[in-house]
Amino acid sequence: MEIIEKRKQYLKEWREKNREKRNNYLAKWRANNRDKINAINKKWRDQNREQINARAKVESKKRAESGYYKKWREGNREKYRKYHRDYYHNHNRKAQVLAATRKRQIQKLAATPSWLTKNHIKDIEQIYIQASESGLTVDHIVPLQGEKVCGLHVPWNLQLLSHSDNSRKGNRFEV
Repeated sequence: MEIIEKRKQYLKEWREKNREKRNNYLAKWRANNRDKINAINKKWRDQNREQINARAKVESKKRAESGYYKKWREGNREKYRKYHRDYYHNHNRKAQVLAATRKRQIQKLAATPSWLTKNHIKDIEQIYIQASESGLTVDHIVPLQGEKVCGLHVPWNLQLLSHSDNSRKGNRFEV
């Protein structure tokens, strides 16, 4: 038992004397073993999820009761306003993009006739693949929801256009 205590004392003294050398070594090791560290940390977090959540709730409750958040907001008014302005702008923008994407998907489904064959569907998929490979966009010649006419989502109603040409054309049908 005495040998173990002597060894611990020796290592403690060595670490204190060689603090900078040890820190440099550890920094290099961490940089070279980032994946290993992340895996260990993830495993630990997964095993201790309940403990982490319980501790976070306690800490959050303590801060709320002490008025920490209120004091911080009062001391950092501009920072707080900017954070919320940016957060809500980004959050609303993401929601708008998701809604527009979903709406577009619904339009395509509604405009796809049930009588299309498997070959027609493969042709449509090929057009989209070709567009992504060439950096072009897929345009409906007759728009799915135009002002005067509505087209179908079929292979012969699709064309490849550059992004600028497609934006310029918009939702119009040009005879």
